[in-house]
Amino acid sequence: MNQEKLSKLLDKYKKGELSQEEKIVFAQWFHTLGKDIADPLPTEDEEKEWTKTNWNKLLTNLDVQDIQTVPTQTPSYFRWWAAASILLIAGLTLWYYISSTTKNTSTISHIESTHLIEKINNTTQVISLALEDGSSVLLQPGSTLKYPTNFESTQREVFLTGEAFFQVARNPEKPFLVYTGDIITKVLGTSFTIKAYEKSLSIQVSVKTGKVSVYKTVDQQKKSDSENVQTNALVLTPNQQAVYHLESKELTKGLVHNPQVMDTKEATHQLVFQNKPLTEVFDALEEAYGVEILYDQHVLAGCTFTADLSDNSTLQDKLTIICKTMSGSFQVTNTTIVITSKGCN
Repeated sequence: MNQEKLSKLLDKYKKGELSQEEKIVFAQWFHTLGKDIADPLPTEDEEKEWTKTNWNKLLTNLDVQDIQTVPTQTPSYFRWWAAASILLIAGLTLWYYISSTTKNTSTISHIESTHLIEKINNTTQVISLALEDGSSVLLQPGSTLKYPTNFESTQREVFLTGEAFFQVARNPEKPFLVYTGDIITKVLGTSFTIKAYEKSLSIQVSVKTGKVSVYKTVDQQKKSDSENVQTNALVLTPNQQAVYHLESKELTKGLVHNPQVMDTKEATHQLVFQNKPLTEVFDALEEAYGVEILYDQHVLAGCTFTADLSDNSTLQDKLTIICKTMSGSFQVTNTTIVITSKGCN
């Protein structure tokens, strides 16, 4: 009896479609484990161990070719086939539950079982760590990072609890993965910050440069290693962040709280305007911060703007100044800034 046949028979049992012969098979399954109906049923705490102990034995010892070959007269089994099958179903259900929940963490457990260096920042200062691939990590106080002395040939994997800023050395052939609770951050080479404190209700990944992919650990288990970025992954670019909410287990995408100019020297120089059309002003801000700004070109046609926005003020402050000149306002929607205006005064 292989697992496929067993599954089909279990399905028929749940639908109440078992024939008398099939009911006998259920009794024989239980009997092959050396159990009698007089044996005490396992308690809830014992079910897990019972299932683990007997599953392989169940499949190994049984070799029922076809239901039709089972004897149709086994009177002693009829008295307890129901109790036996119910116990078996309960055990198998628990086994499937255990299998599905441990599957998601099996890969990570295997990785963590190898020798890892553990750095715990018990100080009040940021600690700088240098990894063997040329990447660097700024580990915040109260945070822990686990990483191998030497990375594998196929990928680079580290484990973070707390907060850290990563400057990852680019290597397209060996992706860099950061495991933080229920999510994984995957990059080839970029800089980003992860906040994943144990008592926090969320995990945050914010990108400074480059591009990263963030997805749930459970999604990785649904994909084969040969497939590309996970279907449910969020791809983040500079000034974008992903937030994983632990209670709802939802992963959302948006702008960071305080977007920064991506290229300080060149981009800052472009933020000085003298009677420039507002369309050019917004284009310059989009390029400087890497954000999308939506507005009605028809409404803003003919509007000009004069100001020096190359200071250290926030993007929100700069947008506020601009909106005052055109009787408008702005709103952040996910990763987009939407401008609303009645036109120039």
